[in-house]
Amino acid sequence: MMKVGFKPNNVSYNTILSGFCKEKNINEALELLYHFEWDVNGPDAVTFNAILSTACRLGNSAIIQRILYHMRYEDMKLNIFSLTCLVRYLCSSGNFSECLKLVESMMYNSPTPPVVTLNMLLHNLCKNRLLGTAYRIFQNLRNTQCLPDVTSYNILIHASIREHNHLLVGQLLGEMKRQGLKPDVFTYGSLISGLCKEGKISAALQLWNQMLERGLIPSVVIFNTLLHAIFQRGKFWDILLLLKAMVVQGFQPDEVTLGILSQAVSNGSMKRFPKVAKVLDWVISNDFQKETDQKTIAG
Repeated sequence: MMKVGFKPNNVSYNTILSGFCKEKNINEALELLYHFEWDVNGPDAVTFNAILSTACRLGNSAIIQRILYHMRYEDMKLNIFSLTCLVRYLCSSGNFSECLKLVESMMYNSPTPPVVTLNMLLHNLCKNRLLGTAYRIFQNLRNTQCLPDVTSYNILIHASIREHNHLLVGQLLGEMKRQGLKPDVFTYGSLISGLCKEGKISAALQLWNQMLERGLIPSVVIFNTLLHAIFQRGKFWDILLLLKAMVVQGFQPDEVTLGILSQAVSNGSMKRFPKVAKVLDWVISNDFQKETDQKTIAG
């Protein structure tokens, strides 16, 4: 290009550099960064954000630190994409202290992290049994432009149920309602799973019915959770009713479903419920993709 009188500018170099970064060829990107003649002011924020996000995806801590140092020195801002990549990298490496410092500083400065980035942090904190820290970050969102969404609440509700923190579950559900956010299938799935583990089958079935009334279609995972809990409690007639609902909703049993039903059929107590056993045998032995006789299940 230079031989024909064209002198590349930052836009040209950044375009080439972005190509290297998309191919995760970070060595070529660094070669371009340090050994080519950029504009008078040198490489810009676009340049460093591209390299930083690539280094994060590759998990190259040395390059990450070098680029971050240079950006701080030049007073360059992280963009949304590189911020998200950096949060993902810090979470995956278990460096939550640095991640929290970064996110909390960005929450009150530009650019404001998108809710998907904050949800990623909340998920990783909860995954590592740091529910208290996650909830503190969550509460701080109220004072920023980044408001929590249904996914944010779902992450904390799921973790709170796992930690048996019923008080926090109630608080989160109340806050959801006040914010005008409606529970989705994942919310109900977490609540139903928690109730089933505590043996509260009636309450779990009430939530199940509430889902249906609100037009939400339960996932096969929720079906299996309820089936397993009902079987464990010896409520064999309820298994039949749940299978009927499963057919009505158009679901097909997966391997987990069939495993639960096989256990139920082989259970000695099932001898007292010959009709239930007959229907379960039929479900297990037939291809559920064929036409289902709903009358058989309904009895």
